[in-house]
Amino acid sequence: MKRPAKALLTVLVANAALFLAFTLPRTLAERSLASRAETLRADVERERRRVAALKEKADLVRANGRDTDRFFRDVVKNPKDDLLPTIQYLEKTARELGLSVTARNYVEEEVKGLGLTRFAITMPMSGPYRQIVAFLDRLEHSTRFLVVDQIQLRVRSEGGADLLFGLSAYFKPEAGGHAP
Repeated sequence: MKRPAKALLTVLVANAALFLAFTLPRTLAERSLASRAETLRADVERERRRVAALKEKADLVRANGRDTDRFFRDVVKNPKDDLLPTIQYLEKTARELGLSVTARNYVEEEVKGLGLTRFAITMPMSGPYRQIVAFLDRLEHSTRFLVVDQIQLRVRSEGGADLLFGLSAYFKPEAGGHAP
């Protein structure tokens, strides 16, 4: 072999050895790092979405807490202050609309786990259908916290109707006890 060819072959072998010893591992390491960086970027983005979802849930919990505080502070009243006016409101509204209330039944019960007392009221009444609908509309638009639990309507042939409805009024128990 000629000397220049031998020198060229030596340079090529040395170059290949240096490539295998330094360049190839570095290239593979860079590819591995790039792949790992991409995986980490994806992980970071996934964690950002998870943190955003958790922040959204935390905001919802805080909003629910504010709503609950407002509910107990502004909506639900003490029965000593609001029970009699609520019953009077129901009876007065029925009278104003020309409905006849035949009886009333009241049952008090504690709402477990909520710190509320439910005052269930059953009032059978009769009168023209239009006035019954007006009565229910007034209940719906009342500022009092009333929940219509049940409605049984029987339409009479002469145009009137009998309504048996049950509703609930909710109150804060008095300090140190239950609502009356």
